Amino acid sequence: MKKKIKSELRDVYDFFSENLFLSKHQLDWFRKRKSILNKKVNSEFCISLTSYPARKRYLILTLQSLLMQDFPERIQITVTLYKEDIDFFEDTKRRFEKYGVDFLISERDIRSYKKYWPSQVSKYKNCVFIIADDDIAYVRNWVSSLVGLHNHNPQEVCGVRGNIIPADDDVRKENLNWNPIRKSVTGANVLLTSGHGMIIPRFALSNFFYMEEDFMTLAPTADDLYLWSFLVLRGYYFECDPLKESKCWPNSQARGSLWEINNSGGGNNLAIKLLFQEYPSLANRISAS
Repeated sequence: MKKKIKSELRDVYDFFSENLFLSKHQLDWFRKRKSILNKKVNSEFCISLTSYPARKRYLILTLQSLLMQDFPERIQITVTLYKEDIDFFEDTKRRFEKYGVDFLISERDIRSYKKYWPSQVSKYKNCVFIIADDDIAYVRNWVSSLVGLHNHNPQEVCGVRGNIIPADDDVRKENLNWNPIRKSVTGANVLLTSGHGMIIPRFALSNFFYMEEDFMTLAPTADDLYLWSFLVLRGYYFECDPLKESKCWPNSQARGSLWEINNSGGGNNLAIKLLFQEYPSLANRISAS
């Protein structure tokens, strides 16, 4: 009986805290939305993300959080959508295009890899890309923190959350540990979580889509892992500097999400096994890290 009561009280607490969080966010947006247009546009950087119909509600909230960043300039935001989903987002497009958000169309259903597509678009190919997800409430200093990391190490891929990929093949296969890094670290063996924040050097993604057949075969649901392998094999190092984490919007991690497929469903472990089989030189790169 006591356990049941405790569980019910926890549910009530979660309900009110989640609604308070959302209410505060919407109040902030109501207060700040007009001043966003007064910011000078920065064309050096581009925040890129993708979405799909089931995440529409969270995409709206996420775009609001990205537009309310404390960075002194307004950074270009792109949202790449699959062509068959675009009509579902027409009202969202109208709502955010006036703030400079650019909605791009992918002719192919390449799932989460759509967020890297702007690197192939002439308007954005010279940008430094900041990768985001469509289900996260980004803390106000998120962009400023990533840009600061980039300015300090402009030739490294930088992020605020990541994991260490073991050099030992047996450990990697049997007991891969996906616990987040807790202190600053740099190396070829650092796997960054793109959704929580990743900034990629200019031109690093130039040839990424030449590998479309590979990434849709080896890691169709694990874009972080394939991107890591692609960049590691091209000589890039990764820096993870843990900061105050942004958090997912309440209830955004529904059943069938990529997070569930890759973690609970073993998608990450399968992808990393296939990547090391396909690209044996990965092991040498991380061993030397």
